[in-house]
Amino acid sequence: MKIRTQMTLLVCALYVLTLAVAFAAEASEKIMEITPKAISFQPDKNGKEYARVIISEEKVLSGYKYKTSVTMTAFNSEAISQLKNKTAGETFKTIVQERSYRGNKTYLILAVIE
Repeated sequence: MKIRTQMTLLVCALYVLTLAVAFAAEASEKIMEITPKAISFQPDKNGKEYARVIISEEKVLSGYKYKTSVTMTAFNSEAISQLKNKTAGETFKTIVQERSYRGNKTYLILAVIE
C-alpha cells in the first residue's frame, strides 16, 4: 500500500476510536437521590406507557448558582410500576443513565432503588 493510503486508514481508525470513546463516556450510569417536583404517566407514540419525572437540579454558570428543571423518563415496566408507588416531593434513589436531548441534559431511569 502507498503511504498516503496508510495515513488515510490510520486517520480514519483514530476518528472511529474517538467517536466510540465519546459515545461510551456519554452513556454513563449513576445512582441519584431525587425529590421529584412532578411524576406523570403517559402513552408514548406507540401507545405504550412511560413515566416522566421532573426534578430540580442546581447548576453553576460563571460563578452564579441557579436551579433548573430536568426531565427524567422511564420506559421499562419495572421502573414504571415502582414509580407508581412514589409521589411528588418524596425522596428516593434511582439508577439513571445520563443523556442529552436537543442540547439539554436528561436522564433515563433504569431502576428505582427501594
